[in-house]
Amino acid sequence: MRLASLRSGWLVALALLLPACRSLSRATPHVSGLADTVFYVSARARIEGRDTRARAASLEYGLAVMQRHQGTPDDRGLGRDIMDSVLLDSVRFVQLLRARVQRQRAPLDLAVLYVHGMGTSLHEAWQYAAAASVQSGTPVPWIVFCWPASGSGASRPQPQAFFTAGYHRDAAMADSARAAFAQTLQVVRAAVPNAQLVLASHSLGGQLVGRALHHDTTLRADLERAPLRALAFAIPDVNAQAFNDTLAPALRYTATRRVVYVTRNDRAMMVARRINGTPRAGLRSAGNWRAADSALVETVDVTNAATTEGWFQSHFGSHHAIKRKTGLLVDLVAIVGGQRDATCRSRVGFGEPDADGIWRLQHVVPTTSDLLACPAMHHGAAR
Repeated sequence: MRLASLRSGWLVALALLLPACRSLSRATPHVSGLADTVFYVSARARIEGRDTRARAASLEYGLAVMQRHQGTPDDRGLGRDIMDSVLLDSVRFVQLLRARVQRQRAPLDLAVLYVHGMGTSLHEAWQYAAAASVQSGTPVPWIVFCWPASGSGASRPQPQAFFTAGYHRDAAMADSARAAFAQTLQVVRAAVPNAQLVLASHSLGGQLVGRALHHDTTLRADLERAPLRALAFAIPDVNAQAFNDTLAPALRYTATRRVVYVTRNDRAMMVARRINGTPRAGLRSAGNWRAADSALVETVDVTNAATTEGWFQSHFGSHHAIKRKTGLLVDLVAIVGGQRDATCRSRVGFGEPDADGIWRLQHVVPTTSDLLACPAMHHGAAR
């Protein structure tokens, strides 16, 4: 029994650490003349200019500029070095973001507000958002909300929480950042009309977003009057029953389109299920997991979707990093954000519905032009 417990503990530790694993390859040159810029809002406190794990007394607004590495078999060009960051006040932030969004043309006249998951530092949040933006294959602007996650997959063991203290801490910090997120959403909406904003969360970020929208009745009522273009939960680390029976019905009218991306092979979600003792909404597992009502939310299985995982990641990785999920990101921006009908996936060989009515993405990446050539979604049916 003791041996089994120790083995289980080490499996938990390994899976928690895997998302933070970096490429083992040597540094590569930068892509000449190419830089990525992301907008960000941070709820993380700084001490003498350095990022901390504490919540800040006020939000920080800014831009981060990164330069890409040339592709290698391990990182597939996902590596980025931060070249510069600029602090802005909220007024200037809104002005610059509004001007950036106005450069977009329909149907990609949108911006993505992204809420990261656990174990993500401020700088990693910038890098992951920039990589995700490029992986989507579209030039739409991304804004990342940075909540005070631990910045690593694990932390010093605590009594009664062997190897899982980092997870429990991040879950609590995600919950504590709800008011900061609500404020961020209000500021972003001052720059981006609701009908052009896609709100996307990943992992524990889904817990933060779901609870914030569910508990803040004023904000939810405001969104019901003027819905977001889309609300997306990417591999949400949320109790599956609570997601299906509470969040999905409560958030039905907050966005014209609601979608949840699920997978069968995410090792971090397997660990989260073990820690919590309940099925997770983002992990399509055997047993008592079930999809949400399709009238409330569209479910897309990305288990077999295209990724940028190299040999090491495909064999030993957690399959959790949002920056590597090419198929998911293309679907999020071009299909969901681009307001294309769900059947567009089958029209271009991108995905097919299964017997349960869940869309399954294939290991292919259609061109953005092919996806956008499909019929637009019928808005009346979505509500």
